[in-house]
Amino acid sequence: MLRLASECGLLGPLGDSAADEWAHGAAATGQAALLGALRARVRRRVRELWDCGRLGTALTHFKKYLSATGRVPFMPVERAGDIASLVYNQETLEFFAEWLRSTGGQKADTIAGYVSVIKGLRDAEAHYHVTSDVVNTAMPRAFKRYRQIDGPPGERKLTHGFRAYMFRELVRGGYDRTSSRGIVRWAAALGAHNLLLRGGELGTVAGKAFCPQSDAALGAIDWKAPCPESKGRAWLTWDTVPIKDVAARRRICPMLVCRRGGPDVPLGADPLCTYDAVALLFQERIGRVPATGRVTGESGLLPLFVGRNGRWWTTDDSRELAREMGTALGLDPAALGARSFRVGGATDYKAKLGAGAERFIQERGRWCSDIGRIYTRALAAPHLAGSADVGDADGVDVETLCPGWVQPAAF
Repeated sequence: MLRLASECGLLGPLGDSAADEWAHGAAATGQAALLGALRARVRRRVRELWDCGRLGTALTHFKKYLSATGRVPFMPVERAGDIASLVYNQETLEFFAEWLRSTGGQKADTIAGYVSVIKGLRDAEAHYHVTSDVVNTAMPRAFKRYRQIDGPPGERKLTHGFRAYMFRELVRGGYDRTSSRGIVRWAAALGAHNLLLRGGELGTVAGKAFCPQSDAALGAIDWKAPCPESKGRAWLTWDTVPIKDVAARRRICPMLVCRRGGPDVPLGADPLCTYDAVALLFQERIGRVPATGRVTGESGLLPLFVGRNGRWWTTDDSRELAREMGTALGLDPAALGARSFRVGGATDYKAKLGAGAERFIQERGRWCSDIGRIYTRALAAPHLAGSADVGDADGVDVETLCPGWVQPAAF
């Protein structure tokens, strides 16, 4: 990736930098070397955030564009009001967009993505914005026309939800839930369905290293003693962080999972019990299930699920599992994907909770927007009944049951 970006002239400073008097004056004491190392570390951390998939494709197209046009991609901006350089750089991006449109026929949103990552890379490496809103007058109109020509977007790709009744059919068909591999995969499927997890939230996204502080580790499970709210049944919390939280702004959210059976029900007797599936997973991974609390130390940092790479679970493992399970039921695997368990779980919660599902699904799915409202509409009767019955409400909230945790603005 670095080689390709360098060939496109997108790495390093753009133009002359101001003389670093501190570094120049400290050359004899070794401080210049330290400053150089710090600069390199900052650049490396920024590059670690590259979306390598999209950036690689964009750079491949950009290199072909530069070869076809012979254009020097960007000029140094000498001062804030250097309109000539800003226009030149902006036209580089505009010409690139039009080249993509005329040679490849890409859709407007695809072109916008490629242009955005190229500009973002050059901005970060240059340490300033190589274009400005002041000169960005033509591109928005060009993209508006692209979209007009494209017409309304088509339907989203079909992704079937994996429903609870499908799990029951798998059980009746003798699906593997007891081998070492079967225990892991069954717990992953039930966990994603129950907690409305995205495919990568069972571990991490494909191509990314596992991080025990934010990804699903053994230490993310907190085993809880029975309480009145759980109706005397054991329960646990599963700390989750959205994989879409690329800015690392969202807090850990403990998701509650209650055992379906009482203390007299043998562990694993109910194949649809997510609590039991996670407990059996712990027995498989570390040979024990804590009575209460978390697994700490090195064991707590281990991935909760191990995928096909032998180290940790990825989005690809979730997709493969959904399609394998679907195939066992005679379903079209092409219509199943990494988010099938999330879709199916949300649908099942709606089926069980009816009009009260909207807020629950939004909390359970950790949607910070109003996307959960696609499941229900505001009806007069529930609002009237709720306003009359709210005075009889009782029960303990999650913050009370989880000391030390404060609910964020978006649960």
